Amino acid sequence: MDELTKNIKSQRKSKMSLKDIIDANVSLGYKKFDVLFRLFLMYSINILIALIIISIVVLSILFCIGYYVNNSYKNTNPDDENLTPYTDRSDFSKFVVDNTNSVTNEKTNIIDVSYITSDKSHVEASSQYYDIPESNFHTLFSLDGYYKGVYFKEEIVDTEDKSLMKLSREMNPNDGAIDGFIVQRINEVDKRNISTFIFVDEDWKRTIFNTKIFYGSKYNKSADFIFNEIKKGIYVTEISDDPLRYTEDYAISSGGIAVGDLTSEIIQSGNVENSTFMRLS
Repeated sequence: MDELTKNIKSQRKSKMSLKDIIDANVSLGYKKFDVLFRLFLMYSINILIALIIISIVVLSILFCIGYYVNNSYKNTNPDDENLTPYTDRSDFSKFVVDNTNSVTNEKTNIIDVSYITSDKSHVEASSQYYDIPESNFHTLFSLDGYYKGVYFKEEIVDTEDKSLMKLSREMNPNDGAIDGFIVQRINEVDKRNISTFIFVDEDWKRTIFNTKIFYGSKYNKSADFIFNEIKKGIYVTEISDDPLRYTEDYAISSGGIAVGDLTSEIIQSGNVENSTFMRLS
């Protein structure tokens, strides 16, 4: 370290102003340019160090934010690996077709179960009958529900016979009744790879906007319902059903899939009083 640099460092420690530092060193015979150049180098190094420290702090904050957001998502979707869609998202729009109700003449939507399952199943009332691919076996997926704690099978109405909630593949998004339906599709028989398509309408979204999914052999898996709109007022989420639910070539199943106004406490206690949800078994 040369004498000029030592002088400037000592003068900075004594908190001399830049003008005084320059004047003092010029008076000692140093060229003004040399003094200014040394000062520039010293301040540049300090600025560079400060920028490096700031960059490290900013990156650390961003990393912490990213870690928090990622873990928050995992907490609300603890079984996220089961949410990976087996179906091309662009195919969803073909799952629902336009329809005119033969009784009311209203424009409605029909969930095309035959298309979804490649003609392997059909629906009667709120039950889905399935021909197991590559076998002579058949199975049945049955749907029922609760409206504010009251059990029903296909539809529940009020005292004036007005529909409150329906479990049907026919949906009317803005008739005031909550519409929901669940379709199962067996993708690979041996691996028990089953896609579960959960459909709800606009009335459902308005009423149960924080819809939860609990499923598995003991309803031990959970996920948030993601409102993917595939047709105006019709929403679908796809999950992979728990293969451990099925034995004996799908003839026997345990647990099920429950979708609606639910919490883990309700699932664990079995107390569905005031809860509104549909359930597939």
